[in-house]
Amino acid sequence: MTKFLLKYSLVFVLVMFMGYGSFYYFLQSITQEIRLSPLTLFAFHTIFSLFLCVTLAKLRTTQKFAEQVGFIYLGSVFIKVVLFSVLFRNAFFSEIPFTNIETINLLIPLFLGLFFEVFFLSRLLGHFSKIKNE
Repeated sequence: MTKFLLKYSLVFVLVMFMGYGSFYYFLQSITQEIRLSPLTLFAFHTIFSLFLCVTLAKLRTTQKFAEQVGFIYLGSVFIKVVLFSVLFRNAFFSEIPFTNIETINLLIPLFLGLFFEVFFLSRLLGHFSKIKNE
């Protein structure tokens, strides 16, 4: 499990870093100013997703929470939205609407993080159900 978690974490950080680099390179060609830093957004989603995956992996090994990991993940998505809204409330609750570039700036790290969270959870649940059935 530790080897899988370490390999997953390394790949996830590399993909998020490459995603940030690509998006930052794209933003250099645009003269439009954006309210939220892409580095901050990528860092938030990377840190939260890694913390979540490590926590889910640890909970999966405990007897008490082993069967509820999927439901815990669903609750964590709500917590992620609330925490994100609290941390970035100045940009969200201003009267100025988001431009298309700002919307893309918000969605790219969100979808990358969600993809890797779901991928990790599916692998985690599949790995343990395979062990349980043997």
